[in-house]
Amino acid sequence: MEESNNKIALKMALAVVLSICCALWLQWEKPYWSAMAALVMGMSESIGHAITKGRHRLLGTGVGIIAGLFLIVFLSQERFMFLAILCVILAICVFMTSDPKYGYIYSTTFTVCIIIASVGGFDNQVTFNVLLLRLQETLLGIVVYTLVFRIIWPRNTETLFLELFTKTQNNLVTSFEEANRHLDAIMADGVDHHGVRYKDHSSSIRKLYEYLNMPFHDRYQLHRRDKQWREHVKAMAVAQHCLAQIHANWQNPQLILRHRMLLKDVIDFLQEPTQHADKGVPCPRYIQQAYDELPLEAKADFLPPKNYRLDAIKSLKALCMFITALMLWIYVPIPDSYMFPLNAGVYAGLLAPMPDRMLKHWMLGYFGFGVIFIVQYVLIMPAMTEVWQLAAFYFINTYMLWRVMSHPRLVVHRIIGGNIMLLMTAGALNNTPTFDVESSIIMLIYIMLSFVIVQFYTHLFSGIVAKLSAE
Repeated sequence: MEESNNKIALKMALAVVLSICCALWLQWEKPYWSAMAALVMGMSESIGHAITKGRHRLLGTGVGIIAGLFLIVFLSQERFMFLAILCVILAICVFMTSDPKYGYIYSTTFTVCIIIASVGGFDNQVTFNVLLLRLQETLLGIVVYTLVFRIIWPRNTETLFLELFTKTQNNLVTSFEEANRHLDAIMADGVDHHGVRYKDHSSSIRKLYEYLNMPFHDRYQLHRRDKQWREHVKAMAVAQHCLAQIHANWQNPQLILRHRMLLKDVIDFLQEPTQHADKGVPCPRYIQQAYDELPLEAKADFLPPKNYRLDAIKSLKALCMFITALMLWIYVPIPDSYMFPLNAGVYAGLLAPMPDRMLKHWMLGYFGFGVIFIVQYVLIMPAMTEVWQLAAFYFINTYMLWRVMSHPRLVVHRIIGGNIMLLMTAGALNNTPTFDVESSIIMLIYIMLSFVIVQFYTHLFSGIVAKLSAE
């Protein structure tokens, strides 16, 4: 595990540095956009997931550009309609962010839309340059990340699938053996059923099915026997359902006998899954029929239904956050033009759909990392005169972020730290570097002020969100 974490951190640091260096070499104005694209893709668990996320990010960028252009071209002279349509776009994007397949597209759409609508300053030429640059930088970050993770210590979806498949198969076999021993004990001397531990492997089974739906070019061998692998994963779902039924209905001998016999046949079929799949041995028809008869929530391809009421409340929460920020921006003399509403809109769209408990991680992470990187920006970066020094700075910081924040509970701080690192040191990445600490401090203040607004409405809506989440 240590070696794996080191390798991932090294690859991520290299992808960020190459994204920045390539953008500087091409003399693009905002290299941190390409680095940010690489960072976001780095949060994926496999190259297949990263490629899918990259496609969605590009698609969301394109849709966001179109929406931003619409606002600039048709509503630049109508302030109320401009802001009203922007609020509608925010509400729609937050409402759709919970979609398990395409939610990231909507999240990216609003972020890009508000950037295009704000940064261009209603100047058509400037707006066109910004949108073109955003698209180029995003594409560059995706390409660089993909090349780095495909060439250096490649770990594709197929490898992850086979590892998880073997682990899940062994867990099901172990659960089957424990259930058999316990049932034999019950028939022999009436041992209480609570003595056996029931383990739910449904999440692993659904993850296997998700891997099978990744792009084909990331899983050549799996694609060759795609049907057989899907049959094996479905058989696992049947085994898991049988285990659940045995555990829940241990006092019903007839039901237990039926599920026990089916479970034994499924386990026999799964005993040597790799060999079966390579030979193309079909899944027995009665196992396929048993899968077809499973409840929807027990199937491998099950996706939780969309909670429309909860998503509507989250959209309302995001709107309240953004409108409050707009009111402050309009009626309070906040300097630096569009920067405050831009940050408030981005974080409203980003944080409103998230669980409430995530807010404290974002607030503490942004403040802590913000101070750290401002100090480095002031004390270290002005002494850098060569590109390799700049590259070393971002390489070391990115590596430390990915290596230190490798614990599952701290993974979110990778993207938080990476984002604030690029924001606080953005001046050093200009074609003509600037080291204006005042701009970085003001940016951090705007971000923290946005978080205060987000926190207020998060607490205000926490009761109804918790109630709807429990339904």
